[in-house]
Amino acid sequence: MTVEEAKHRWRGPVVPVLTIFNDDLSLDLAGLRGNIRYLLDAGARAGNIVLLVCGAG
Repeated sequence: MTVEEAKHRWRGPVVPVLTIFNDDLSLDLAGLRGNIRYLLDAGARAGNIVLLVCGAG
């Protein structure tokens, strides 16, 4: 994808996808699913939002 293509494709707010953990530091998949479901229910679709997903470690 070129810079010009990205400018036309990436529109809307940049929303971070949070990594949620349980008390024992395992990944909280239900919480992650809930956050993504919230975004979808609020109207997030390809072309109107940029999801910021990253990791470190």
